[in-house]
Amino acid sequence: MRAELKAIKRFATTFVLLAAIMGIATAAFAVPSNQVLTNLGGRTITGPCCFSWGEDVTVTEPRAVVPVVVTWSVNFQARDIFQVGISVNGHECQFFGPQLLTDEPESQGVDAFRAPTFQWVMLPSDGLIQGSNTLTLCGGDITAPEHDGLTLGLRTLSVTISK
Repeated sequence: MRAELKAIKRFATTFVLLAAIMGIATAAFAVPSNQVLTNLGGRTITGPCCFSWGEDVTVTEPRAVVPVVVTWSVNFQARDIFQVGISVNGHECQFFGPQLLTDEPESQGVDAFRAPTFQWVMLPSDGLIQGSNTLTLCGGDITAPEHDGLTLGLRTLSVTISK
């Protein structure tokens, strides 16, 4: 009986310890709500590059400004070729890596939605400043802006600061 009680105590202690560690790990990976934007509705973007799309996230930089990682996942349907970038604190649209959303009717059907994820690393030299930084999606049509445009479906924009 005594051995069973010791085993139960050991199990309970281990369980409590593991639960505490998991709670700390979850908190370490949590992203503040101002650093994530999720849109569930559809939207059509039309016009030549480059203009603000009005979808942004904010991140607060410490005294020593560090790089951030911006991630944008989107379901989209394009009728032309669109460029997508980031405006830092209201400045001009900049491009930090992958940037094209294209129509590919021959490979996936004329009205197919595609679902890429873009990930951009932004350095302090890209315009990040100490304190609050607003990162806004921007871009536009680079081929024939008078056409139907870019239809955005479900999408998520997030920023993570380097530690």
